[in-house]
Amino acid sequence: MSIQIHKDLKVVIPQHKVGRIVAISDIHGCLDELCRLLDKVKLKPFDTVIFLGDYVDRGGHSDGVVRRIKALGEECFVYAIRGNHDDKIIRYHKHVLKQKDNPDYKIPMRRNETYNSLMPESIEYLLDTPHAVFIERGEETPWAFCH
Repeated sequence: MSIQIHKDLKVVIPQHKVGRIVAISDIHGCLDELCRLLDKVKLKPFDTVIFLGDYVDRGGHSDGVVRRIKALGEECFVYAIRGNHDDKIIRYHKHVLKQKDNPDYKIPMRRNETYNSLMPESIEYLLDTPHAVFIERGEETPWAFCH
């Protein structure tokens, strides 16, 4: 279930049935390190991976990280939460769209090389990420995950 709390704030509340819950945070474009970590974790189809944000920026493979997270959803349950670096990309993207509508519009942010390295489908994926995930496991209080 997905809930829109505010125009800019979305929360996801899935039911978690079986398997492990693995939380991974602050990948920052480091695809090789993410792949090595996933190899060590040895995910099973009923495991759930919750990515806690900051998939992009700093490392040189931001687009590869977003594509890997997206593809991982074919192997197990995946929830990707928006981090502040991801949010920066989204804000920049909104300014780029404004500039396309109005060529005189000046983007009030520094040029973003990470943004320029992302494929459109990776930007769309980031746009769809929630700000929090609450996992219900049959207990009274759900587990809360955010960046």
